[in-house]
Amino acid sequence: MRPPRLLIVLLLIGATFAMVWGWLSTSADNVPNPSPRATPSGTSAQRPMPPAAWPPASTDATATVEERVPLPPIERMEPAAQTLAQAMANGDDRMPPIARSEPGEQPTAVELANPEAYQRYEARQHMKLLSNYVAAANQALPQLQRDIERGRAAGIAPADIAKAEAKARAIADMKAELQKQYPELRDKP
Repeated sequence: MRPPRLLIVLLLIGATFAMVWGWLSTSADNVPNPSPRATPSGTSAQRPMPPAAWPPASTDATATVEERVPLPPIERMEPAAQTLAQAMANGDDRMPPIARSEPGEQPTAVELANPEAYQRYEARQHMKLLSNYVAAANQALPQLQRDIERGRAAGIAPADIAKAEAKARAIADMKAELQKQYPELRDKP
């Protein structure tokens, strides 16, 4: 069922009238009223000054603009492109130092030329990765166990303790699995 056209037209006219009424009432509020109005306490209060009358005239006729409005010193601003170029050339003194890691072992020209030699290079890299995992697990597991004990003593929620214990078990299980598959990764006494 379609609404009658007359109803739609009346709604549009009413909405337009409401918008015009709101606009007229707000513009009438912005007109300054020079006469003071009485407040409930019996004192007279004036409307706030419109922005065109700001700043108010000084009561001291001898005061200059510099005395009334002290301006902070302005630093000399350089264009952004110039400061960017300086930072790129000399570095930014606010930037923390970048820790650079040493490049890993790269394949030799012989290894790159020979597929079997390159596979041996890849196997060496893979064993190095697994060995680093086992070494990191050896360092992380005791620290994780200490953290779990400290958490228990501090009253950490049991669910959070369980998450940490699950992490420790997963790391220990992966370490054991790697040492089972690759005997050369076993801890040396």
